[in-house]
Amino acid sequence: MSDLAEGQIRWDGALLFDGRRLALTEIEGWDDLPGIDSGNVVRPSRHGAWAGRGLAQQRIVTATGVLVAGDGGVRGVDPYVAVVRRSTALSDDARQRSLTIRLGGRALTAYGQVTARSIPGGTGYQAGRPTVSIQWACPDPRRYGDERSTTILSPQRPEDGLDYPIGYPLEYGEPATGGLGTIRNNGDTPSHPVLTFTGPCDRPRVVDQETGRSLEFDLALAETDTLSVDCDSGTVRLNGADRFYTLTASSVPPEGWTVAPGKSTIRFRTVSAGPGASVHVRWHDTYL
Repeated sequence: MSDLAEGQIRWDGALLFDGRRLALTEIEGWDDLPGIDSGNVVRPSRHGAWAGRGLAQQRIVTATGVLVAGDGGVRGVDPYVAVVRRSTALSDDARQRSLTIRLGGRALTAYGQVTARSIPGGTGYQAGRPTVSIQWACPDPRRYGDERSTTILSPQRPEDGLDYPIGYPLEYGEPATGGLGTIRNNGDTPSHPVLTFTGPCDRPRVVDQETGRSLEFDLALAETDTLSVDCDSGTVRLNGADRFYTLTASSVPPEGWTVAPGKSTIRFRTVSAGPGASVHVRWHDTYL
């Protein structure tokens, strides 16, 4: 949970709009739907178009507030303007930094870079109450809430069987248990999880029961092995080494395996598995 109060903004780990020295008065682009790139294709000889999937563009967020320097006038403003300048200076790399905003009682985080800053002079500045506007561009338009996780154990079959000499009726023992887990994305758009498989198991496979999408890997994991699948970046790594080529033909690309809004049931299966084999699923409540 975030410790931000309503209307506060944290940028790159620092409280920028704190509601006292710099008080938020207006924000645009945060709870708006970003621009949409339509996938529709115009029909050449008929009215209309063939339907395609719409994809959100990057999110542009603009926050405006008033910097309050108390009774110090313009001299009291300068130290706080300097802080704003340092906090919003142009970075010399492409790293996306965290932008966390609490509005409507919910704190969400996006990742981006500062693309504009405006601190106009004039009477407000001279009176010690300049207006400050800051703009961020977030290449990933989604906003992330609470992180959630669950661990699903591989089905284990009790060591029962037929007793000899055979008596009737036959008792075959209990069916395998485990292998199912329920996860919930409380957001409004699909989330890309991180899956971590641990052995011992052979040919691990996860299936989303609602969509039928599966991820299966043609490899065997020892008890000390860890197979990490990042569905956002599309990477598959065994103990840090690339193993994307082990993805089987029955699988979707990792980027296509998402946690849909609402409740999902996940099935974990293997060809064979020992005690302790599991898949750990980690995701965020995700909002667009």
